[in-house]
Parts: sequence; structure tokens; C-alpha cells
Amino acid sequence: MLGKQTNLAEQKEKAGQLIIVIYEKDNTIRSSIPTNKSIPSEEVIRRSGLCPRDGSNVFLKNSRGIIQTSEALIKPGSTVFIGSDSIIEHCIIDNITWKSKDGNIGTGKLADGTIAHVPNVEKGEKCWIVRHTERKSFRDPKLIHAECHKFNLGTKAYNVGDIVRARPSPDNSNSLLFDPHTELWSINLKISLPEFTDEVEISQLFKGLLWSVKITHVNRKNNRYKGRLLTSLTYNPKLSKKRRRKK
Repeated sequence: MLGKQTNLAEQKEKAGQLIIVIYEKDNTIRSSIPTNKSIPSEEVIRRSGLCPRDGSNVFLKNSRGIIQTSEALIKPGSTVFIGSDSIIEHCIIDNITWKSKDGNIGTGKLADGTIAHVPNVEKGEKCWIVRHTERKSFRDPKLIHAECHKFNLGTKAYNVGDIVRARPSPDNSNSLLFDPHTELWSINLKISLPEFTDEVEISQLFKGLLWSVKITHVNRKNNRYKGRLLTSLTYNPKLSKKRRRKK
């Protein structure tokens, strides 16, 4: 009897020193990582042996389905899920291509070669992004440009002062913001126009475009945010044509 109790205790202790990694698309595929201390999720991914060989993005999710950052520590005894089927992508900012009074826009290359355009970034910054729109390069049709915005993968995806992208409703007052925790466009974003401007003129000038919006209020309990249009960071083909004509 004592021997059985000892074996059971040893099994429990051994289980507590393992991190179980399960392939999200097929739960029968899994691996165990022995460790007696917490290790970063990027190390868990590397040691799991479950990374795809085609170089596609890989994500680690906890038991609640929340994506973990590369620095997040995974405790011994945890069960996590690895997968690559996600619209969330990783980007390193190579250049700052636009500066204005409201902030800047930087670019970085995504895993498939697409050039991501991301507002409110710094050169060399590593960030998680989601794509909004894509277009072919005028100079090289094989090159794709994507308008994106960044967010945090921690408990607070967005904070006051963050700059996101949004395509507003026909009345230019509301939009749905991407929630990285659920991977759904489910956060209600109420958008206001800049102060001391002609609202009718601005509404017509930027109607139907993808807006850059600065978050001014966050209500995480009700998933309702507020933001303000940043005209200097919103690409407007009409204004671009006027500038080219002047030149």
C-alpha cells in the first residue's frame, strides 16, 4: 500500500514538472516538455517540436484560448495549445515612412513578404498586428502593401492614446475594432471628428476610407471604446492627387 502511494506521489510530482503542448488542429498530436521552472512561450514553441516547417507564424494559447506573448512565462504543469491558423501576425518595424503632428507610420515585412504599414510605432519595434486592407505596389505588382494596426497580447489589448485603424459606418460614427483575445471584430468603437473642424466637409472628404483613430476612452467591462479621427495619418487618395498636381 505504501509503495502504491509513493508511486502515485511520484507520478503527480513528475506531471507537475511537465508542460503539455497540444496541436490545436489535432488534439491527438502533443508533446511534453520536462521543466522544473517557468519558461518563455517562445522556448516552449521551440522545444515542442510542433512548429510547421514552412516558416508560417506560430502561436501559443493557454487553456482559455488566449494567445501568449513570446515573453510570457509558462508554468510547469500547464497545458497549452500550439497553432498557426490566425489572422494575428508578427512584425518588426524597419522604417518610419511618415511623420505628422499626430504621430507616425512605420513599415515592416510580414512572413509572406507583404509590407505592413502600422501607425504609432518606433523603428526596430516588435509588434503584433492585424491587416485591414491590401493593395498591389504601383512599382512592382508582385509586392503587396497592407494597412494594419498594432495591439497588445496582454490583458489590456488597447489603452487610451493607442492608434488603430477603423472603417466607420455610413454615418461615420461607429466601427468594430479587432479583439486579439477572441480574434473577432467585436469591440464597439464610437468615433468623433477632430475639434474645430468643419464636420460636414471632413465627413465627405474621408467618407468610405480606412481611418486612423486615436483611442480616447476605454470601457473594457462593456467592450465599448471611443476614439477620434486623425486626418494626418489617414491616407486620402483625393488629397494625394492634389499634392501631386501642385508639384
